Parts: sequence; structure tokens; C-alpha cells
Amino acid sequence: MKKLFTLTLILLMLASNCFAMIEKNQVEIGGIKLLDSYKLVKKIYGEPNKIESRVLTDGASRQISKGSILYNWYYGDSFEIEFIVMALKPYRLGGKDFDDIIVGISSSKNNGIKTADGVSVGMRSDILWNKYGIPDKLSGDNSKKYYRYTCDTGLTYEYLVFTVENGIITKMSIGGEY
Repeated sequence: MKKLFTLTLILLMLASNCFAMIEKNQVEIGGIKLLDSYKLVKKIYGEPNKIESRVLTDGASRQISKGSILYNWYYGDSFEIEFIVMALKPYRLGGKDFDDIIVGISSSKNNGIKTADGVSVGMRSDILWNKYGIPDKLSGDNSKKYYRYTCDTGLTYEYLVFTVENGIITKMSIGGEY
């Protein structure tokens, strides 16, 4: 009976710690975080090489209204920032209003862009376990894997995702649920 109790206790501990949540300050690429403004991007990186945009024909969420504009800014061929400019009213989150919010960032080459923890494309994937611990979601096949690490801010879920091919990081991105 004592062995069964001990085994049950160990399994409960393992289940409750099946992945490590990362901190909000770790969900950053190239000095940019989700919910930052495009004005900060311009301040750090200047004008993008290429801009694409589209009008959202339906609301992306309860607070992102129809008619808001989704922009993709490209810096070179490997760094992309995606943000939304609100159409009707500011996006309200945690008592703060946003006229525009960054909703995605990605880097797909070894271009000097790093995470807040110094991880970049081109590094070996074992650094992910050292910096972030066990991913909360690991998917893919033998040649291509996706490591997802989650941050629960209390208001949103933010994700730091790495694409790994043959043991090397080939892409890193952040996104979230608002």
C-alpha cells in the first residue's frame, strides 16, 4: 500500500510539472514583444523593406473589430513582424488601451536576431532544453520538429515556437491568444 501511495504521489508530481512555463520577458525576438507598438519596431529597425496589408473582414477576436488592418512588415528575407491597427476603438487589455498591437514575430535565418535568452536560428536544438526546459508541446516528425513554450500572463497566452530540422533551429517565432 505504501508503494502504491508513493507511486501515485510521484505520478501526480510529474503530471503537474509536465512542462515549464516561461516568463513574460522570455517571449521576445529581436527586442520586440507581443503587444508592443509598430512605433517601437520603427525605432529599432527603421522602415521595413516590404509591407503587405489586408483589411480584416471579420473580427479577429471580441475586441479586434471588423475593418482593422493586419500588416506584415518584412526586414530582409528572414525577419517578419505582424501587427494590427484597430479600426474602431482601441484594444483594451488589463486596463490599458492599444491602438495597434504586434501579434506575431518570426526569424528564419541566422541574421543576428535573437531571443531575450540569446537563442538564434542556426544554433543546435539542445540549447532549447537548457534555456527553456521541457516544451509544453513538441510535434513534428524525425526530420522537422516544433518546440512550443507557453507564457501565461494572466490576461493572455503567449507562445515562443522553434522549428528544428536535423537538430538545428531553422525558425523561431512568437504569437499568442488574446
